[in-house]
Amino acid sequence: MSMQDVSEGLEDEQREGKSRWFLKLVLAIFLLLLIVLFVVPYYGVRLDPEPEKIISIEEALDGKEYAKDLIKFVADKVVASACMSGNKVCHAKALFYFVRDNFRYVADPAGKEYIEKPEEFLLAGGGDCESGSLFLVALLESVGIKAEVVARRGHAFVRAYLPEVLKKYKKNGYVYLDWTCKQCGFGELR
Repeated sequence: MSMQDVSEGLEDEQREGKSRWFLKLVLAIFLLLLIVLFVVPYYGVRLDPEPEKIISIEEALDGKEYAKDLIKFVADKVVASACMSGNKVCHAKALFYFVRDNFRYVADPAGKEYIEKPEEFLLAGGGDCESGSLFLVALLESVGIKAEVVARRGHAFVRAYLPEVLKKYKKNGYVYLDWTCKQCGFGELR
């Protein structure tokens, strides 16, 4: 082996070392970007906000009786205590959990169908699925969320239009809410 061969071998190793250094730098930058992509959305952007606090009926009414704009008053109080931002998804969740957790399902007597007005449902502390669904629709609509009652096979639940909600909750832009299902979460039906 000549001196020239040794010199060429050293030059080849130096070139390979430089290219490996560049490859290591690119790999490190890529891994750093991956970490940023996972950390920033988790801590920086809240796509699926949760209500901070769900108040009781007593807290919502302040022990007072209201006749005019009762539903709007209760809805505003629930969302103001639960959601620090004007996020409609948080508002919908807070109102759903408020109804689900604070009101009792009471079936109508056999052969008698009576659907309470939302105010009656609120003051009674419960009612059947249609009455509670009407109450939830009234609450949602009073804070600007389009909603309607869906009746199927002897049961009623709510369909709210929330195109901004995560896909896991919605079907074609709608979220389905069943306040009578105490174990169901937001967007779940039995």
